[in-house]
Amino acid sequence: MKQGYPLREISGFDSRVLSTLRDELSVTTAEELLHTATAYPDVLARLLAMDLGGVHSLAGVAAAALTRDEAEAILNPPPVDYPFRTGHDAPVARPTF
Repeated sequence: MKQGYPLREISGFDSRVLSTLRDELSVTTAEELLHTATAYPDVLARLLAMDLGGVHSLAGVAAAALTRDEAEAILNPPPVDYPFRTGHDAPVARPTF
């Protein structure tokens, strides 16, 4: 079971939105929705057949279910100084043949 605040426990989400988020994106928590709505608002608007205002409203409802610190961490993540996000180091420069 996923960790996080389940969307199904938040009023303000109709069943069509919940099932689309779950079935198409595997988004079932407020944290996941807030991140998705912040990072990909246009894609989410198209998927849910709504305008950006609707996506922002959904994000606001999701953010209100979280603590201020949780929402802030999602909305303003710390910068990543490690350029290789896979966890691997940069390839070693070697002469080619």
